[in-house]
Amino acid sequence: MALPDNYRNPGPVHALAARFYRGPEGVEALRDDGEPPRIVEAASGEPANRALHRVLADLERDGVSPHRIVVLTGRSLGLPAGRAPHEPADVIRFDSIRRFKGPEREVVVLVELPETGPRLDELLYVGLTRPTALLVVIAPPTLAARLT
Repeated sequence: MALPDNYRNPGPVHALAARFYRGPEGVEALRDDGEPPRIVEAASGEPANRALHRVLADLERDGVSPHRIVVLTGRSLGLPAGRAPHEPADVIRFDSIRRFKGPEREVVVLVELPETGPRLDELLYVGLTRPTALLVVIAPPTLAARLT
């Protein structure tokens, strides 16, 4: 089933995600509001972890409630698909991009993204299209350059 209209993402987020869309039909953004995605360049491993801590501290300082945030990793978590029955309001959700396919959150932070791979564009498209308000991508240098 084709979904040619994008109601979820702010216009600037849709514009970035559209670069990685590989479906048969174009997808049109129906929102032009919102701020541009924030791209944070950080190498994998400890540099990415430090960048994530800074991003989350900035969001907290800006008054973003934890339950409005999801951190999605490009890595497999090795867990079965499924939803937590109850998510406390004071907890930031952490999940893999693939497991979070379908749901949305106001603020999405992508981290631990591969720089290359045969299905990288698909992974990016799914991750980039989860936010309803703000997208932050923490990416290794080569990938960050592709995203800017």
